[in-house]
Amino acid sequence: MKKHKPNRRASTHYGPWHVMLASPDKPMQPSRYRHQLTRMHLAMASITKGESPTDEDWRLIADAINLVETLVLQGVAQDESGLLHDAITAMAEAYRAAQDSARMRLTGPGLAAISAVLADWGVCLEQLPERTVIEAHIATDRRIAEKLRRYSLGNRAKVVTRFEVQA
Repeated sequence: MKKHKPNRRASTHYGPWHVMLASPDKPMQPSRYRHQLTRMHLAMASITKGESPTDEDWRLIADAINLVETLVLQGVAQDESGLLHDAITAMAEAYRAAQDSARMRLTGPGLAAISAVLADWGVCLEQLPERTVIEAHIATDRRIAEKLRRYSLGNRAKVVTRFEVQA
């Protein structure tokens, strides 16, 4: 008899209670997102100026890019300048370059695009309703979990932490 594996849902920081209790029309309190945004900016500083950025630094930057991408996919935000696509491409190029060397590094245009996306995420946190931001977090976690489930290393795409890179 075959053992039945339990159905595992993607673990998220936020849940249904957070969505219900969040304000549908007021932005999130700065005290609730300041830590996350500070860590993302410190990660960006470590990537740009640090000798050897950690995997956590890259994860935090990928999180910011993925969250903004989710907002664009949901139609909440717009990427009129195309910088989101440039930031995704820059992360993919950095990953590909790391295959040859031991370190991931960004190019100048990629660095500018990622900095712009990180600034856009800060503006979204300041202006969007709290419920929308929490729903974006949940949708991002689900979207990334689905990609992790769907793609294996033998497929066309390789998944690096929470960021997908097209081969």
